[in-house]
Amino acid sequence: MKVGKVLLPAAMENCYLAINDKTNESIIIDPGSAFDRIKSAVEQTGTTPVAILLTHGHFDHAGEAASTAKEYGIKVYASASQERELKDPNLNLSGDMFGNSESYSADVYLQDDEELDLAGLHIKCLYTPGHTPGGCCFYFLMKR
Repeated sequence: MKVGKVLLPAAMENCYLAINDKTNESIIIDPGSAFDRIKSAVEQTGTTPVAILLTHGHFDHAGEAASTAKEYGIKVYASASQERELKDPNLNLSGDMFGNSESYSADVYLQDDEELDLAGLHIKCLYTPGHTPGGCCFYFLMKR
């Protein structure tokens, strides 16, 4: 697995591409802003995106999830503990930063310790409250 980083402008946040060289597929992590930069990064890797993972629901991590999912015909995954944060503009901070309150969502909400297989990679969702109450990390496990 390779990891690529894309610096996005809304809050100088990072978006990542988890790339499986064997399958030539990628997973987009935290597409917060500047869809054109995300699309360009995907094109540069020559991979096919198969999913989006959100680590938490702030606008600068979820802001372009819907447009990115639509572009590639893929699903958005987030921890179930983020659902309220994603949907509520006061919690996702979209109104505070730019004055345009937005609501976000995921197609699949994951439980703590739930595992899934995407892009030929085995991934575990780990709830990690701190920066936000509903935040999570995604642990990429070696597939046997």
